[in-house]
Parts: sequence; structure tokens; C-alpha cells
Amino acid sequence: MAGDAAAPAADIDAAMPAAETEPAVVDAAPPGPPPSLIRARRAFAARRRRQQVFGDRADLFGEPAWDMLLDLYIALHEDKPVTVSNACLSSGAATTTGLRWVATLAERGLVERIPDPKDGRRYFVRLTAEASALVERALE
Repeated sequence: MAGDAAAPAADIDAAMPAAETEPAVVDAAPPGPPPSLIRARRAFAARRRRQQVFGDRADLFGEPAWDMLLDLYIALHEDKPVTVSNACLSSGAATTTGLRWVATLAERGLVERIPDPKDGRRYFVRLTAEASALVERALE
């Protein structure tokens, strides 16, 4: 009966419950930020560094609308509200220039202004879905 003592491995696996024969499922780490968000953060940070390095000559590189769009894209993915004032600051331009760009971006359907329900004098700005998709495509 020596043959009975050594059962084939397939017979042993068949006799065991499925949970014991399959590897344990380990929770995967939560997915990281999308690549476009990582690129947006890097681009925005590089633009701020360039502005700091060139100081008063940084206006040579002015793209206030793009700076705003990058900042608003990041804020959208981080679920952070952005006031009109902060959007103007993110543009790297003078406040009046930033305000003109907010108005232009709103007129072109790229951002929307949302009144602050707690303070009637303040507005928030956020990217429209179309603008978010466009920024994402530009960052590919």
C-alpha cells in the first residue's frame, strides 16, 4: 500500500478548499496621482523658480493664462478652492493683468466664477470640464 501513502499533488489540491489553494489577495497601494497632475505640478514649480531667478526680468516669459490654468488644474485635482485673488497671484502678473485674464478665460469658457456662499464679495474660480481636458492633453 505504499502507492496509497503518496497521493498525487493534484488530488491534495482538489481536496482543499479554494481559499487555501489560491494566494491571499493583498490590498494594493492606493493609486498615485495621475501623470498629468505630476507634470502640471512640475511645470508650475519650474515656472515659479524661473520667475524667482529672473526677478524683475521674469516678465520676458509671461504666460499668465497658462500659469493660471496650471494652478487651477492642480487645485481641481487636489479639491482645493481657488479665489479670484489667488488665481491672479498664480498668474505671476500684476493683479489687474490677472483679473483681465480671469475675465478672458471665463469669456472663452475655460473657467467659471462661483460666488462664495459665505462672503458675497468673494468669488472662486475653477476650470471647466473642457478646460481640464485641454490642459490634460497639453500635458501629455
